[in-house]
Amino acid sequence: TRWVELATEGASGDSRASFIAIVDGVWRGMIGGARVEPIGEVEDRLLARSAGGAHGVGLYSMWTDPEYRGHGLGRQLVVRTIGWAESISAPYVALWVTRGNDRAIGLYRAAGFVETETVRPAPGDPCADEIRMVRPPTGAA
Repeated sequence: TRWVELATEGASGDSRASFIAIVDGVWRGMIGGARVEPIGEVEDRLLARSAGGAHGVGLYSMWTDPEYRGHGLGRQLVVRTIGWAESISAPYVALWVTRGNDRAIGLYRAAGFVETETVRPAPGDPCADEIRMVRPPTGAA
């Protein structure tokens, strides 16, 4: 399938990565990360501090099987992707999350992300907004 192709393509390198959670032989979660251009003041500041001027990493396609939500699987996927971002010296990790998705926002806050002032309409839903959240690298002030 296309998802398997994307995961295979993202299995190595420093421009993007995909992580799949398989439990008892069944695909139960996934997340992707890719180098991104900075969006907003917070990301610009973090990028300016980085030695190499490398782009940050954006998280995308976060999904966990509803039966496995609230049991740490999503946290493991996020932590793994942050680890990959740190291994390639990304100056920050960022994501978009739908405003009002308190469970996801709580997951990201627990992983060190903070909300920024940057908001956009949610793709596919003109009545919803997405909030930009950013996580500085470990040890950043």
